[in-house]
Amino acid sequence: MEPTEGWVVLSVDDRAFAARAAVITEASRRRVDRLRRELAEQQAAARARGQGHLQRMADLADRKIQETPVAPERTRARDPVGDDDESFSDRHWLH
Repeated sequence: MEPTEGWVVLSVDDRAFAARAAVITEASRRRVDRLRRELAEQQAAARARGQGHLQRMADLADRKIQETPVAPERTRARDPVGDDDESFSDRHWLH
């Protein structure tokens, strides 16, 4: 068989190798596709779990805030250094 332009003549061994390579390539492509699908499913499940967890934490925080009584002394603004006279005089004495 004479080679013609644009064609490659393969021996029997070359044909067998090409056929095996095509089978391996197709199997690899299917495996990669399957792994991508599994990863996408796992990521979607993780996102759903994460969103559910965040919502549960937000609900718990809201419930704790509503259940916590607010003491009157905690509602007024405080001096960050201290608001008793002794600390005030100590600060002036040190400067």
